[in-house]
Amino acid sequence: MLIHLKLFADLRKYLPEGSELITADVQADKGATVESVLSELGVPLDHCRLILVNGLTYVEREQWLVIELKDGDSLAVLSKMH
Repeated sequence: MLIHLKLFADLRKYLPEGSELITADVQADKGATVESVLSELGVPLDHCRLILVNGLTYVEREQWLVIELKDGDSLAVLSKMH
């Protein structure tokens, strides 16, 4: 399935090669979660501050880790400020 991904600030470096600025379309297995998609790209989960799935905002890590994504979903991730 295809996920529309946006990684902001210092997380952009984890986008696949050839991505445009902050966005990429990434392939994920059916039943993939936010955690599995980000982990596969090497995104350090403890650097994620705010997650948006199809425009809905999740702040609590326990909430967004287990969200199951569907084909065509949009996933945006903002990093913690260091």
